[in-house]
Amino acid sequence: RRFMEKWLGRLKVGLAAEFGFCHRAPGSEEWTSLGRDLDTSWKDVVRPIMQYFAERTPGTYIESKESSLAWHYRDADPHFGAWQAKDMQIHMEDVMSTLPLEIIQGNRLVEVRHVGVNKSLVLEEVLRQGPRNGYDPPPPSRSEDSPAAEVPAEDFDFVLCVGDDRSDEDMYQLLKSWHARRLDAMDHEDDRAPDLYNVHIGPGATHAEFCLESVVELRKILRGMAATSLKDSRTRRR
Repeated sequence: RRFMEKWLGRLKVGLAAEFGFCHRAPGSEEWTSLGRDLDTSWKDVVRPIMQYFAERTPGTYIESKESSLAWHYRDADPHFGAWQAKDMQIHMEDVMSTLPLEIIQGNRLVEVRHVGVNKSLVLEEVLRQGPRNGYDPPPPSRSEDSPAAEVPAEDFDFVLCVGDDRSDEDMYQLLKSWHARRLDAMDHEDDRAPDLYNVHIGPGATHAEFCLESVVELRKILRGMAATSLKDSRTRRR
């Protein structure tokens, strides 16, 4: 959250950090937590395990967030770091078997989070509210059987969702369900279906329809979109 506040805090856009645990509505300066009463005492159990591996794996460190703990090995030897990450997960699974936690093997990191926290919770609320509104705090958990976001009075016509690790798969699946519901809700032939682009960066299996090799390619796409948007806005002023 501190990182996002530093770099993006001045923009009047909605922001969400830590898998959606902390979020800020568009135009607001106030951050809201997904679960103020969420029990984080489990960190006292997980942190010593991560510390054990950090001390034995040069180039690694622990990041403590409000709702999770992450062990980064981006600066470690890639092969040894990946091997240690797998070994760490085995150790933690034995200890955490009775705790409401899940282990995420992300982009050169291992992160432990509460099972009730994931990115799709905030995304679902954003879709429900529509493009012109802020969003209220989402509920602390969502049933797998619950429908995707309701159709608001004014809906999105373009959605670009980009991720680079397994924690983003929840969003891809939610957006696919939302898109399918929007198609089913079209009453007239003239209705235009929303454009949806789920994009995964890097190798590996994914639910996203599109893949990019690196962030460099994403930057090129975003620059192109920004240039087109600026050109269109100037044309409309004329």
